[in-house]
Amino acid sequence: MKISTEFKIGFFVIVAIAVAYWGINYLKGNDVFSKERIYFGVYERIDGLAPSNAVSINGFPIGLVRNIKLLPENNNRILVEFAITNPDILIPTDSEARIFSSDLLGSKQVSITIGKNLEYVQPGDT
Repeated sequence: MKISTEFKIGFFVIVAIAVAYWGINYLKGNDVFSKERIYFGVYERIDGLAPSNAVSINGFPIGLVRNIKLLPENNNRILVEFAITNPDILIPTDSEARIFSSDLLGSKQVSITIGKNLEYVQPGDT
């Protein structure tokens, strides 16, 4: 059985598009195949925090900052969206997410201080 040239070209184009999609997301710091949970934090100042900065608990990386938005309707506070990529991490509702410098060069990251509450934050919560 012979495969037509049109089929080969179509198959190659579909594979190329899939690889390009995966590659672009990989370069942006997004893992297409991971199941991540999205959370939000509202801050007065973020002092240089940027998308793709780390999110950690006690220095252990658990995720990445995904997006940052200004909230003009909320006194120009800043909404930070971060994704937890580790499925085993549960965050109690009384936990705090603080922004701090992670090295001497001034890189920022979000550090989560785990609380003691037995209720856990749900994906999409602030």
